[in-house]
Amino acid sequence: MTNTERAPWQRYLGLPYQWGGDPDRDGGTDCLGITLAVLALHDAPRPALNAEWHESAGRGRWLPLLHELDSVSETVPGGRALDVALLDGGAPIALGVCVAGGLITASRGDGVHWRPLADCRIRRWFQFLPSPS
Repeated sequence: MTNTERAPWQRYLGLPYQWGGDPDRDGGTDCLGITLAVLALHDAPRPALNAEWHESAGRGRWLPLLHELDSVSETVPGGRALDVALLDGGAPIALGVCVAGGLITASRGDGVHWRPLADCRIRRWFQFLPSPS
């Protein structure tokens, strides 16, 4: 990639935060939507979007959501391209994907943005498991 070429995930930078939004369909997204969209761009393993995840999060029921996340992922050392981060700070939980030495994520205040890994408070790293065939 040359300096003038953009990585495919960069097209999402600057999109507004939209709870439950799909960045390709709605033009805005949340941290789960951007995580799944970036993984899809790279054909990386990811679960299908589960509406119950947004419902649980919207009601502040984070523990069932984290248990569900554990059932479709495995913990990894982290920091490699396309590893997913569970972040501390902001909302009780947030997700981001490692790309270009940083994380792409979405938050209410910043919309879709990228930050260097050194500027992120990461609770743990994981990768989604391949879906059963």
